[in-house]
Amino acid sequence: MKKGLVISWYFPPINSSEGLCTFKLLKNSKLKYDVYTQKDNKSWSYDTNEDKLTSANVNTIFSQASDINDWVNKGIEYCNENIDKYSFMMSRSMAPESHEIALAVKKKHPEIPWVASFGDPIANNPYLTLVEQKSPYSVRGQGVTNSRILYVFSPKRIIKNIIWEYRDKKYKKHHTRLYRDPILQDEVLKNCDIIIFNNEYQKRFMLREYGEDIKEKALVLPHGYDKDFYEDPKKIKKSKDKIVISYLGHLDATRTPKNFLMALVRLKENKKELYEKLEFNIYGNMDDKDKILLVDYDLCDVVKFKKIVKYFDSLKIMQESNFLLLVDANLGKVIPENIFYAAKLADYIGSGTKIITITMLDGPSAEITREVGGVVSSHSVEDIYNNLVMILEGKIKIDNNISSNYDMKKIAKRFDEVIEKKIN
Repeated sequence: MKKGLVISWYFPPINSSEGLCTFKLLKNSKLKYDVYTQKDNKSWSYDTNEDKLTSANVNTIFSQASDINDWVNKGIEYCNENIDKYSFMMSRSMAPESHEIALAVKKKHPEIPWVASFGDPIANNPYLTLVEQKSPYSVRGQGVTNSRILYVFSPKRIIKNIIWEYRDKKYKKHHTRLYRDPILQDEVLKNCDIIIFNNEYQKRFMLREYGEDIKEKALVLPHGYDKDFYEDPKKIKKSKDKIVISYLGHLDATRTPKNFLMALVRLKENKKELYEKLEFNIYGNMDDKDKILLVDYDLCDVVKFKKIVKYFDSLKIMQESNFLLLVDANLGKVIPENIFYAAKLADYIGSGTKIITITMLDGPSAEITREVGGVVSSHSVEDIYNNLVMILEGKIKIDNNISSNYDMKKIAKRFDEVIEKKIN
């Protein structure tokens, strides 16, 4: 059987969005794989191990390097020494260093077919541009003292958030060149044989300055869900006492739920009977300023800030919720349309639970949410509030059609077809 070499800094057992996307694709492929990765550095992950994520067709090669530069050097050495074992190689980003390894190997072994798969752009990233331009955050009043925050949020949670933010800052600082300098991305796009994007908007954005010779190498494979990972829907019990809306994943000062929270404030003031029916659960990370907002506006009776959960637990929570909320960053000051497709949206779809998406009205999140029967709202507080009222009063039909377009078996089949055509 043909075997591929996959280079990915993130991979199970580390619980990260990039690693989970990679694993689901490989698990559902009919080919065999060796994955060169690491298991010690959990920066930009959910800091949990997912030992159940194994597959008979996937063998994991763990580098002992925890420093990413050392990981690159060891990766180049391993690949060059073992490249004859493989029919093709695939590099996955983030992190962009995966592409650095593959680029070095391709230059030494031009005969090996190379698939370069992009989670996000590795140069001129609009999200990071927005972070740099972001205006100061403000809330009503004079703010909240640390003692008030400690009263509402546990010291253990605060310590975890400090560690998360420290690791993120350290990691971003290390990657300043790779995220800003287009040279690496340009070399990858020109030297690889197949380019994978997760949506058409991302493809257009990253290839806008390239000719047809590069564009014809591009393949769009969306993030998908794996039906094997979910509980039997017949065994799932949803709350009847409260209308439970859940958000699962990472939030920060740029991808912020602030406008949704302000819509809840308006709901509490104008439609208290609807507000009192709600329970809004956040699983993951949230910026401290948004936590202050919860206290300032007395939303803690409805908004519950939960601990980070393991991946399979998160899928069950999705199934048990009445609604699932997706929040994208508002990139309107930087680009005219959203180019990011959050992997959690695919997991939301697979859960069968109704979806509410706050995003730019043009982009993959809006397009996909509409396709599966969810509700799309702009980032406007008024728009979010109006949608919430109409949903809770039953004036908007909202469903979740579990579209086979995002079934990972179907996506992996398309991937296999392209790979086999390239290596035969």
